[in-house]
Amino acid sequence: MPYVTHCEEVARLVETHGGDEDAIAAAWLHDIVEDTDTTLEEVEALFGRSVADIVAEVTDDPALDKQAARAEQVRSAPTKSPSAALVKAADQTSNMLSIITTPPYWSRQRAYDYIAKARAVVAGLWAPMSLKEKFAIAAATAE
Repeated sequence: MPYVTHCEEVARLVETHGGDEDAIAAAWLHDIVEDTDTTLEEVEALFGRSVADIVAEVTDDPALDKQAARAEQVRSAPTKSPSAALVKAADQTSNMLSIITTPPYWSRQRAYDYIAKARAVVAGLWAPMSLKEKFAIAAATAE
């Protein structure tokens, strides 16, 4: 159930911070390609090109290892479309809120490293200031 709850929270954040219907749909689907056997082609067939494009922008390259994928998230953040930046910022905010409410069984260092990476990603996004502020509060609390 946490997977569905996370997607619901990301979609709610996207809607609250000005996302249109395609951005909200993409928020619900933002992890589907990474976490299931669903392809971008299937997302496009069911939800349209615009939603699939947003999902593609927020999906990590499966050819990259975890460290390289994180570096790519930071590097590519400033190049995201407005809708993808909104979904990515909402995703990172939801992740911070989850760390607060349901702390993972990570070492203190791993948690700090994760939060630092998330801060770097969100700092590079052209996302609404209202969402960036919500993220900053959540990240500070998670620390």
